[in-house]
Amino acid sequence: MPPEFYKSKFQECTFEIVAKDLDPEKVSILFRVEPDRVVRCGDKSAGRTLHAQGAWVVSSRSRVSTIKPDEHLGSIVTFAIEHKNEIEELRKMIDVKIGIRFLWEFEDRTVVFGLERDALSNLASIVDWIGFSIT
Repeated sequence: MPPEFYKSKFQECTFEIVAKDLDPEKVSILFRVEPDRVVRCGDKSAGRTLHAQGAWVVSSRSRVSTIKPDEHLGSIVTFAIEHKNEIEELRKMIDVKIGIRFLWEFEDRTVVFGLERDALSNLASIVDWIGFSIT
């Protein structure tokens, strides 16, 4: 997707795996997917503080060719469902947090909202099954 397609850098949904002892290369091998972003424990952030945990992140931006928020969220939920076995295997190997993050900024305003578990029946079953955090 060309960068000019997006009006803001805050128009994406992400699937995130976070752990202190995360080895991003092992996660990529297990999932057979290259992440869109990787953070290693101890890496410096933009504010020059050290990251306390590592992260392996897949973004909807590399999977969706529209700017419709529902399609971005749907692509990440589908990714999680398709990788159920890999998620379970990873949870057996290390203590990880699995999350779906939804960030959306519009041209004339920023909209911030939470996703209620009961409002999203398919997502709610995933939340219960994997122990997702949704922010």
